[in-house]
Amino acid sequence: FFGPTRRILVTGENGRVLYADTPERFDPGVLDVATGDWLEAVAGSPTLAVAAGDNGCVYTTANGVHWKRQSTGFTNWLRGVAYGDGVFVVVGTTGRIARSTNGIAWSKISSGTTQHLHRVAYAGDRFHAVGNAGVSLVSLNLGLSWQPDSIGATNPLEYAVSSTSNRLAVGVHEV
Repeated sequence: FFGPTRRILVTGENGRVLYADTPERFDPGVLDVATGDWLEAVAGSPTLAVAAGDNGCVYTTANGVHWKRQSTGFTNWLRGVAYGDGVFVVVGTTGRIARSTNGIAWSKISSGTTQHLHRVAYAGDRFHAVGNAGVSLVSLNLGLSWQPDSIGATNPLEYAVSSTSNRLAVGVHEV
């Protein structure tokens, strides 16, 4: 969801984007170029949505209908994107993490791991990223630096949610 109307966005393979203002009707969005990019994740702020996917692709939209590809300067497959407190964070293969305050200019951030990162979430003043081999990372400073957050998992973790005092990670044969 993003924007004042709480527009619903769904992304997928070959640049597929759907949007709706009610759950009953979805319409196709339009990318600025025809693409085979798989859009793995999407996150929204009150004024901008960011979709991320393979080949380091990042697309932005102010309305959910018209999308523009942004240059990231890297080619890692991006698997997750989250928004929190004025910052977008993307995560991906080989430990890639990048952050942006506007969805256009992206800064690479050291994750301290080469494990593939699958998802990132923001809640309760922190970003939380998870990935292969039970990797769990936390950032308490809006994605500028990341520390290991050992939760005892050893299998790939696929999703995470967190707050200031609780976290939940879900993966292959582990919760």
